Amino acid sequence: MDSALNTPFSDWGNILFNTTIATAIADRLVENSEIFLLGGDSLRKANSNSAPPEE
Repeated sequence: MDSALNTPFSDWGNILFNTTIATAIADRLVENSEIFLLGGDSLRKANSNSAPPEE
């Protein structure tokens, strides 16, 4: 499982089809972690219309 998911923990139960298992996995993943919740507009999306860099 990728630990860098763009899915909120609240939706993991639906993805894994079992809320208890999803809670246990999330608990173990975040036990000694720092979680960064980023907001705002994506710079990648804002720059996606620009031309690719020249080589």
